[in-house]
Amino acid sequence: MAANMETVVATHETMIEFIQAGITPVLHQFGPQKDRVDIVRKVSEHAIDRKKFPLANCDREGRPIIAAAVRFTGAAKAAEELIHAGASIIVLDSANGYTPGFHRHIASIRAMADTVKRVRDSKHGEHIVIIAGNVATAEGVYELAKSGADGIKVGIGSGFGCGTGHIGVHVPQLTALAWAHQAASENGATIISDGGIRTPYDYAVALTFSHAVMMGSVLAATIESSAEKKKDKDGTLYANYRGSASNEARRRRSTAHPDDHTFNSYEVNEGYDGWIKVSGSIEDFVTHYNNTLRVVMWYVGVTNLTDLRSHAKLLQLSPESHKDLMHKISSYQLEEQHTNGKRIVNSTMNQIAV
Repeated sequence: MAANMETVVATHETMIEFIQAGITPVLHQFGPQKDRVDIVRKVSEHAIDRKKFPLANCDREGRPIIAAAVRFTGAAKAAEELIHAGASIIVLDSANGYTPGFHRHIASIRAMADTVKRVRDSKHGEHIVIIAGNVATAEGVYELAKSGADGIKVGIGSGFGCGTGHIGVHVPQLTALAWAHQAASENGATIISDGGIRTPYDYAVALTFSHAVMMGSVLAATIESSAEKKKDKDGTLYANYRGSASNEARRRRSTAHPDDHTFNSYEVNEGYDGWIKVSGSIEDFVTHYNNTLRVVMWYVGVTNLTDLRSHAKLLQLSPESHKDLMHKISSYQLEEQHTNGKRIVNSTMNQIAV
């Protein structure tokens, strides 16, 4: 899944490109509601050629599966408008999915969605999928599932553009997924790993504990993303990536949409922004990540993701083994930074910090 971030998914063109490649893009929740409804409507009107795009995320008739996020204010009404425009997945997103108010919003969207008899027509289906998060514990998974969420986003402080961990609030992503996986196995919840994906191997490991993976920076680094693109003096292409809770992202929103967003300089900066090297096309990205996943599954001895979750075993390494592995990974990532968009650069294009 493509994260609901302005520098990842902000236009109907990006959504269509991602859907055709086999990714579920989540339209971000920022900006005027009427603009987002219009984007969803345009995507819903696009017919996908399933023979040309065999991995496309669409139904049998070639209609795109559309996901869109909503803000807290007027969440149920906004969700209903997006559903009638063509969305069948609604995402309620918060850095803190534990508050009673957040749970009430999920319940209100669930109640609204259950009264919707048709999305577009009977063939498309009547069930509206609700995804909510983020949480990082088994208790969080239980509460969101009880509130009416079908899918639960797991991850606090692990995102590439997320600075929450630096203010003291963080659960290591693999630990959070292990706790969530245990809870999901007991109540049947669908777990979505959100944050911490830097390489295709992270993606494969996340899928040993989750049903789906949401990604931000690695998708912002594709040619088709909604991120602003610029070339440096050597002609290398970079994408501007902003964490949603960064002050730069907040400032830009308040400037572009003052009626919908405000920014106060004293707000705690919980994100990062900068430039990441563009990795290539979304098609190449999907091929690279899926091929890596297939190799991992081959080593585990499974042929589907359900068996991967039940058969994969993660072992704790000794300090010596961990040090050796980290050295090898660091060497690999240094090389990968030239092909997979892992370099973050400062606001000036000629200063690069690896």
